[in-house]
Amino acid sequence: MLTRIIKNWDWVECTQGSYLESDLLKRYGFKHGFFNKRFQYQNPEKLSKVLGENLSIHSCKQIHGNNVIEASVAKSCQTIEADGLLSDKPKQSLWIASADCIPILIADNKTRNVAACHAGWRGISKGILREVLSKLRIRGSQLNSIIIALGPAISGKNYQVDDSVANSIYQSVSNDNSISSNNSESIKRLIKLGILEHDKDPDRFLLDIRLAAFHQLIQSGLNGNQISICPICTFAEPNIFHSRRRDNLKKIQWSGIVSSDN
Repeated sequence: MLTRIIKNWDWVECTQGSYLESDLLKRYGFKHGFFNKRFQYQNPEKLSKVLGENLSIHSCKQIHGNNVIEASVAKSCQTIEADGLLSDKPKQSLWIASADCIPILIADNKTRNVAACHAGWRGISKGILREVLSKLRIRGSQLNSIIIALGPAISGKNYQVDDSVANSIYQSVSNDNSISSNNSESIKRLIKLGILEHDKDPDRFLLDIRLAAFHQLIQSGLNGNQISICPICTFAEPNIFHSRRRDNLKKIQWSGIVSSDN
């Protein structure tokens, strides 16, 4: 298990092993966990018991899109296609599966609603984070009361993409439509933001998807103090996390958050 201290994140011990918590979500009393491959034989029904008792279980069939649904529609083991879940009752546990994509857990410290979503470059490009925020605001949230934790995901130095992916990401994090068809200019701007780097392969780039998600959230009206980013790279930690890019296997780890009962 990783033993180094991670600023603003904690390893929490339980009988099955250790999972990650975000200090930001914990500070406001939200039960949650970013689980790793040590829990790979534990499904959400079992993992939910780590987070609380008598919780309902909610998950969905993830398809790298931007559909966000209410948790009551997504009962455990159903096959409803979506990449985001939004609580609509107390004591719901919302579960998202990931490997290299970002597991994102979201909470409103005033309404006590929570959300969970899965975002890779496709989800970011399709605006899933904006969709989650929109659904939360419909349910009464104000942007200044929302807090977000971006969990372990592949890091920029290990995530090679082509220029079409880079351009799609640019369109999702920028309000400037004047260069929508100019790949070279959009790439320059992403490099300036730190979201993109040149790869040793001249036809490829290195993409930091968590930083792309962060910038999309900032463009949506949040500030940096409302967002916590876990620095762990799934690709670089083969003993702890599954990575599709590293192993080319369809294996996942779960992340979950619980809606408050008060």
